[in-house]
Amino acid sequence: VSGLSFAQDITLDVAGRVSDFTTVGTHYNYKVGGNWTVNDQLRLRGNYNTAVRAPNIGELFAPVAENFPGADDPCSASGAPGGVSAAVAAICAATGVPAGVIGTAAINPAAGQIRSLAGGNPNLDVEEAETITFGAVFTPEFIEGLSLSVDYFDIQIEDAIAAFGGGTDNILNVCYTDAEQGGVGSAFCNAVNRRGDGTIDFVSNQAINVAGTSLKDVDFAAQYVLDAGNIGDISLN
Repeated sequence: VSGLSFAQDITLDVAGRVSDFTTVGTHYNYKVGGNWTVNDQLRLRGNYNTAVRAPNIGELFAPVAENFPGADDPCSASGAPGGVSAAVAAICAATGVPAGVIGTAAINPAAGQIRSLAGGNPNLDVEEAETITFGAVFTPEFIEGLSLSVDYFDIQIEDAIAAFGGGTDNILNVCYTDAEQGGVGSAFCNAVNRRGDGTIDFVSNQAINVAGTSLKDVDFAAQYVLDAGNIGDISLN
């Protein structure tokens, strides 16, 4: 649209994308944006976008490797030197620790270390993002060659791929002591695998769609172009 009393020019951009991945299926994204040139001195602009990122080969299929970080088992004597509470003991029993060894040294981790497995995960899904930007460009007529701009952006990524749980010790603590995120059947407790005698066989730290990323900020820019005669133009940014 152009030539209106309140706008020299208005432009609307609309776009859509269909992405089909052999690993994570079909996903739909779109963009809505526009520019509004109010007059020779002022232009406003903005965009809203959605996007996805499919997991890469390494995130999907990297070999699972083991390591032995230092960690405490909240069901053992070393992990609960003051004694295992009734609430924690109930979760210990429900996750495979025989009642007779809860709170005893019989299930203390060897050398204070717990076997952990990390690597790719073929069950990963896409990361999803939303991006909002809006700003303005000002070119004052009383200062020839000057252009000023300001832009705000807000980027939010959900279901970002990361190693699960924030480390082996944190997985165990959340599973057994965090009433909101842990407990029997939670993702944290499901990552803990025990042997028949109650000792921990391994804790899974494999990649999973569990994280989030957020970035908000404001960009300022200025450009001044001046005529340097025979030399040409000089641009300061």
